[in-house]
Amino acid sequence: MTTNQPATADTEPVHVSAQMRAFERAVREHLQHPPAEWTVKRIDARRWYVVDHRGATIARRTTKKAAHEAIEDSTERRIWDDNCAWYRGESTDPRVRQLTADEKAIVAQVLAEIGGADGPSSE
Repeated sequence: MTTNQPATADTEPVHVSAQMRAFERAVREHLQHPPAEWTVKRIDARRWYVVDHRGATIARRTTKKAAHEAIEDSTERRIWDDNCAWYRGESTDPRVRQLTADEKAIVAQVLAEIGGADGPSSE
């Protein structure tokens, strides 16, 4: 996303707030790094962590098997899936707000750049 672009004959000037830039970073980080990139890391004999590409802990389990299973089926995975659905405008959770038009445009742009599916639905 470009910021503070000068206006041309066929475009309006673009002024992107810090909040929208932060939203774009969050969308990009989320969509570019799915749970398939999560790995299992042994901490000690009874501690296994599921970590993301940065090494941040996603989940903690007491067995290696449970940690591997957490990548595919866990509360943490469901949260990731729910956030993905929200970004795409497909959430069925009545507690979440709808994306604004600017947010939908950002998600569509990020999805187009990373080769994802269509952007957020316009419900």
